[in-house]
Amino acid sequence: SPWPAAARGARPGDACGAARRGARSRPHLHTRARRRAMGAQHAFVRIAEATSPYFAEFMGTFFLAIMYACTALTGDLMWMPTAMGFANVVALGGVAAAGGHLNPAVSLAMGIVRLARWTQVSGFVAAQLLGALAGGSLATCLLDTGGVHIGPKPGFRWLHVFITEGVYTAAFCLAALSCSAASGGRVRGAGSSQFLPLAVGFMAIAAGHASLDVSGCLLNPALVLGLGLTGGAQPVACAMYVGVQLAAGFAASVLLTMTRPEALFGGGRSADAREASRPDAEGGASAANLAALTDVGTKSPQPWITAKWLSEFIGTYIVVFTFGVSGVLVRRQSGGEDQVMKNSAVHWATAAAVTSMVYALGDISGGSFNPAVSFAVACSGRGKYVLFELLSLVVAQASAAIVAAFTMVPFDWQGPRDIVRDLHAREGHRERSVVLGESTFTMAWALVVLCTTTVKSSRYPRATSARDFSPALAIGVAVAAGGCAVEGTTGGVLNPAASLAVSACGVLTEGVGTWPRDCLKYCICQAAGGVVAALLFAATHPLEYEKDPMRGTLGA
Repeated sequence: SPWPAAARGARPGDACGAARRGARSRPHLHTRARRRAMGAQHAFVRIAEATSPYFAEFMGTFFLAIMYACTALTGDLMWMPTAMGFANVVALGGVAAAGGHLNPAVSLAMGIVRLARWTQVSGFVAAQLLGALAGGSLATCLLDTGGVHIGPKPGFRWLHVFITEGVYTAAFCLAALSCSAASGGRVRGAGSSQFLPLAVGFMAIAAGHASLDVSGCLLNPALVLGLGLTGGAQPVACAMYVGVQLAAGFAASVLLTMTRPEALFGGGRSADAREASRPDAEGGASAANLAALTDVGTKSPQPWITAKWLSEFIGTYIVVFTFGVSGVLVRRQSGGEDQVMKNSAVHWATAAAVTSMVYALGDISGGSFNPAVSFAVACSGRGKYVLFELLSLVVAQASAAIVAAFTMVPFDWQGPRDIVRDLHAREGHRERSVVLGESTFTMAWALVVLCTTTVKSSRYPRATSARDFSPALAIGVAVAAGGCAVEGTTGGVLNPAASLAVSACGVLTEGVGTWPRDCLKYCICQAAGGVVAALLFAATHPLEYEKDPMRGTLGA
């Protein structure tokens, strides 16, 4: 009509309403494009979701390969273990939500203990190998210093390579498996997946200082193949490395089933929960049982006593072996001249081993890995250890020290550097330095363990436990600080198990001599430090020794 809508008596909004009604009458014209866009977006998300774990494994292993090649060929070898440890923390922390293996040995072990599906394991391994090959190829293009050496370093033999690569790859895999099983496996609340990058990274630091000058401290079949094949290494040498590392991954899976049997085969409830779930005389759940179930419902299953023994054995062995063999890096031949490195690396490596093992096994056994610390916990009272349990833990720790001594002997017999340390005061110091130094800093180690892992009273709301984030770091820092403080006076042993291992290694290589007497002297001083730590703990935590009135009220 030629007349405006207002002139015809129509309302001004009728034209817009007609337009909207027309649009609603033809919905297919507007929804097809929307549906097509949403479908494409959904398909992209599904594809990205399916491939992101493998891409994360590729990128993480690529980063590790580049990092290893650059530090090994152009970096400072003294700091290379720390750099590689931090690289593992960064890489694993960045891809933990998507994958978080970055090592075929770890993936194999995860598949064996059913923490990962085998289809996922095969894809992870393929992505890791491709990432390492890409990283090795890029390193070859960037650096003109040749490829990474795969094989025994000068002065060492394949026996030393098998020992170091086998021991530390197994420890590396066990740290990853234990943290994964404690947080994402069949038992909840016993740990956290955030520990995994730190546990693995600190183990890489400990392994680097102990084995970098022996085998190169690769600990990863993907790095061996990626850097070895692109750098012109012998295929036979690469195959031997890969075989040892995969065997170590299998051994780590066996150790996990022995240290966390309740996580893989148990029912998933603690002994307190099983007791509380029993019916009363009338066949139902009593009020007391319901209250108990509420109290223990979130607790993790109690570890088996054999798992505690084995955890202390494994942790003590790794700590003592690291303390002994990391002395290999103290002296290095460089350009025909002796380049003397600081002994502080020994204590830094030992502290890294302690930190990693506390993250991995601390919630099982308490994370002592030191007879003096176990003795301090027992002396602190509160029913932490009965006599039988204390004796069994000390026997496990002493047995680990003896086994570590036998694995340290080949490095002293056939290696180019003497790793046996003397158990006496260093030059310019008297024997009282041993008494004061060893007892004081062993006391510091034990006191940190007591304060961070054994306080249970609700009247200390800031108290932590072995399952928390900070105790492992605090214990490791205490070990590093104490060892560095007295390395120039006593050697910074601070551990009766380490004293026993050093003494046993000295007896096997040099004869009896004064080793037993020196070992006894060090052990007595360190045990005295544990007793002093228990007394100081009692003085600083008096409420631990009084009955909690809140518990009495709740029980009534």
